Amino acid sequence: MKGRIVGILLVLFFAYTTTVHAAEGQWEKLDNLSDQTLSLVEQKEYKAAQHLFRNFSNEFTSLNTASLGVSAEDIRILTLCYEQVERSLLSSDSSDEERLQKATQFRLLVDALHSKHQPMWTELEGSMLATFKEMRNEAVKGEQSAYEAQLKQFLKEYDMILPSAQVDVSSPYVQRVSADVHFLQTEGTLSEINDEQFNQMEQNLKDFFEQVKENRTDPSFIWVTITTGSIIIATLFYVGARKYFADQKRKSARGRND
Repeated sequence: MKGRIVGILLVLFFAYTTTVHAAEGQWEKLDNLSDQTLSLVEQKEYKAAQHLFRNFSNEFTSLNTASLGVSAEDIRILTLCYEQVERSLLSSDSSDEERLQKATQFRLLVDALHSKHQPMWTELEGSMLATFKEMRNEAVKGEQSAYEAQLKQFLKEYDMILPSAQVDVSSPYVQRVSADVHFLQTEGTLSEINDEQFNQMEQNLKDFFEQVKENRTDPSFIWVTITTGSIIIATLFYVGARKYFADQKRKSARGRND
């Protein structure tokens, strides 16, 4: 009976790991499609990019989204980004820069939705912090045009990573940085920003990226592994203990009979 329980637990454990590997295979297909689309956009092959991008939609809608491990909010963000890429590819008014921006944004998001460790978008941390510091330096010097150029670059980079951050970073951290960005866009003239505000904005940005550096290993997988392993070990110990005490009892009975 106990051996049967162990067998059932092992079947459940391997069924779970098989599901995880299947989801990874599905994400690999989506990764490749988004990556190839970005490559075509970089080459300005927009017709080919449109065709390939439709394949992403067909592939994604054919999948069981529950098996991909994404939430309804994740799907909403992915859908919005997909539509933005599609519009940029179809519209003759879209610039090459805009198309590249949206295709890159989408590529980073697809990676963020399934990456278990360091997602690609976090590689922009160094660039964004450097841009922010340069923007601050220009503000201190009172160089309005240079400040605006650095601000434009910073806003471009933030726009590129925002959808990915929304699925990876806790909402309060995203809200704080987004509020800072809104302030810079609408009210942030050189005369209105002081050192204390710059310090706080820089710290908010660092905290924002620090959130993602925590261990991204799937907690559900760890829980299942530990729980299943513990049950199996406990069951085996119980079976072994019963066998040991039964043997001891038989030996004791034989000793009395002798």
